[in-house]
Amino acid sequence: MLQLRPVEEDESAAESLQLNRAVLNDDYLLLAELLSKESYRKCINQQSGWGIPCTPLRMAASKGHLRCLQLLLAHGADVDRLDVKAQTPLFTAVCGRYISCVLALLRAGANPNGSHLNNSSPVLTAAREGDPDILRQLLQHGAEVNARSKCRLVIRRHLTQVDKIKCLDSLEIPPRLINYLKHKPLNSALVY
Repeated sequence: MLQLRPVEEDESAAESLQLNRAVLNDDYLLLAELLSKESYRKCINQQSGWGIPCTPLRMAASKGHLRCLQLLLAHGADVDRLDVKAQTPLFTAVCGRYISCVLALLRAGANPNGSHLNNSSPVLTAAREGDPDILRQLLQHGAEVNARSKCRLVIRRHLTQVDKIKCLDSLEIPPRLINYLKHKPLNSALVY
């Protein structure tokens, strides 16, 4: 059954789509022009787009478009807004290995642990990708290594891959946890 939507809803969806297009094209100047209008600022946290709908901030984080990301944050974009897969903008920036976006989001107050609704976390992803710089930043901003058992398992797996993460000792992971992960059988790391 066809349902009519209010005209304001259609306009808001169109404006949200324009914001996402500007971010997708990394068109910082167009984004600034759009955000100078109240009607666009009102839909800054609205999800739109094809495939997986997302907010402009998530789009900027997932593409590594730092200037757009900073502009969206300056105009009040929700730093921890979840997408349909329970991913935060920080999580997508970590996945893309965009350290400048990761730092901007953390400085803006993003939760370094991501969302508890997601099966993964920024720490888990950084460890899996073998990115010590991002992992270090997450830990320095309060990310919990013990937040999920999967994190401990992945870190344990990477303890043996010295070529992937050479500076594990400098990551400030509690020594007791490192010692535990080095010496416990794989099964206990899964359930602990």
